[in-house]
Amino acid sequence: MKINILIIVSLILFTSGLTYAQEEGWEKDKKEGEVKDAEIVIEKDREITLPEAERKFQKIPPLPIPEYDPKLSFNFGDYTAPFNPVNKRVRVLTTKSDPLKKLYGNYVKAGFGNFSSPYGEIYLNNKREEKFSYGFFGRHLSAANGPVDDENSGTSSNIARVYGNVFTDYLKLSGELDYQRDAYHYYGYTQPADVDDDDIRQIFNRFKASVALSDLSTENGLDYAINLFYEILSDEFETDENQFGVESKYAYELSDALSVGLFLDYYTSNLEFSGLDVTRNFFRITPHLSFKKDQLTVLGGLNGVFEDDEAPNADEFHVFPYVKADYEINSNFSVFAALKGDVDRITYSSLALENPFIGQNSPVFNTIENINISGGIKGKLGSKTAYSAGLEYANLDNYYFFANGQIDSTRFDALYGENIDRFNIYGELTFNSDRFYSNIRADFFTYETDTLADAFHRPSFLLSGSLNYNINEKIILSSDLTLISGLVGFNAQSRREEDLETIFDLSLKGEYLFSKKVSFFLSLENLISQEYEYYLNYPVRATRAIGGFSYLF
Repeated sequence: MKINILIIVSLILFTSGLTYAQEEGWEKDKKEGEVKDAEIVIEKDREITLPEAERKFQKIPPLPIPEYDPKLSFNFGDYTAPFNPVNKRVRVLTTKSDPLKKLYGNYVKAGFGNFSSPYGEIYLNNKREEKFSYGFFGRHLSAANGPVDDENSGTSSNIARVYGNVFTDYLKLSGELDYQRDAYHYYGYTQPADVDDDDIRQIFNRFKASVALSDLSTENGLDYAINLFYEILSDEFETDENQFGVESKYAYELSDALSVGLFLDYYTSNLEFSGLDVTRNFFRITPHLSFKKDQLTVLGGLNGVFEDDEAPNADEFHVFPYVKADYEINSNFSVFAALKGDVDRITYSSLALENPFIGQNSPVFNTIENINISGGIKGKLGSKTAYSAGLEYANLDNYYFFANGQIDSTRFDALYGENIDRFNIYGELTFNSDRFYSNIRADFFTYETDTLADAFHRPSFLLSGSLNYNINEKIILSSDLTLISGLVGFNAQSRREEDLETIFDLSLKGEYLFSKKVSFFLSLENLISQEYEYYLNYPVRATRAIGGFSYLF
């Protein structure tokens, strides 16, 4: 510090001296014209010392601390602060809800076509109810004339159905009343013939009432569905069949991977025809266990069936295996397999639905599926295309075929074969996008039987396809294709077999959406006008065209 002060002082003196020397030099220069040398000495070791100052002060004595004994008292009282009530005014910011779109739950459809074919359809439904729904459906389609002798081959189909549903947080209750009336004619006679329309007209009247209960809760791990129905069938030739049935299924989840289940069905029916009265009972119980781990799903159990048919080879009780497995190799490809057996319940009503030209004296037996082995693959090709392919083998007893009757060849009897081996190979492809849908499936069948000469009226090849195309929400085009080959007919009266012609049936339908409520349609059935026979001696109509409109409200 001392050295720094000395240096500063020396610099000040040096600067002052230098200034003075310059001024003096300039003066002398004016007089003499020269500058003489000068010498400056700076002393670095000089110290500047100051005498120590003596600090004198008197300390302040501490204050005396008084001695006292504090006495504390506490008073606990209730004090209530008077507050005026606060009126909360909270403003909730909300967005404006989108207006509900107008819902059209009802519509009518009407049209007319060749063969004197009136067509009508109506739907009536309630709208936007959370706890219940109900409605009515009605339909009429008829043709006064057919392919053989005009009105002698006319047909008519009528449906009237009332239905309703009630929803709670835990279950769904459904009910339905259904009436169906179908009229046909036995026109498979040899022409020309003098036949009265009333003598060959067959009318099926079906009435069915059903009640269903299903579980909607997902909390307790229990899932169930129960359906009860009662059905009455009567025809024009005094054949009556009454049925009562209970169909149910139950499942209980033990863990994420394991669950147990039960299928439980009971049916009883009474068939009256030609002075006979036959009561038939059927009971099925299928307990099973379901296991799911990663990509593997396995369902296994036993299928027990009791039936009291009077067929010569019918047993009262059957036990079959019931095993299904599915393994997902990846999200787009999986394989599946199954091993099972069962009894297919056959009734007069089911035979008449399949072949409306069935005779009233035809025997009715259940089909016993001794074993059924199947397997295949399924998957997706991209996000819009799905496929499946597989094969199936079944050994069957009491499997039925159709043949023209021995007494009356215009009516069909069911022929039952034993120890029948049926093979089926199939493939299916489906494409589905926002505006375009298409599906095509091919099935190949072979039958081996020791009791019948051939698989009468069973196809060896079946190709079916459909497509639907929506053009800008204004025009909807749809088409259906059916190709059937390998049909063989058998006339038990003449003991004659006949190979039936390959069936190619193409239909086309177009609909123009004139507005949100009104549209117009045109339907063309059997477009190539082939009067083929699926059942021997029963040709179908040529092209039938029906046009009309529909209205939503």
